[in-house]
Amino acid sequence: MLRHHSSQGGIEEVILDDKFYNTSLDVTYGSQQRNFNWTADLGYQHQVYNWYGIDQNYFNRDEVFIMKLIHHTPITTFI
Repeated sequence: MLRHHSSQGGIEEVILDDKFYNTSLDVTYGSQQRNFNWTADLGYQHQVYNWYGIDQNYFNRDEVFIMKLIHHTPITTFI
């Protein structure tokens, strides 16, 4: 099963990226014999989140640049 949920952003006056996505793929394969059953499951997930809820009065431009580097890291998971 393939799942995808995303937004390309577009919120005005935010200091950090406001886009996100969450994509996952799950595959199941199996066999059923007369006396023997088996299944194999494989999953993959890739996520990018945003931090657009930060008040810009608390940060200067240098701090925002550092936060963009730290917080815009994709997360990939194999199951």
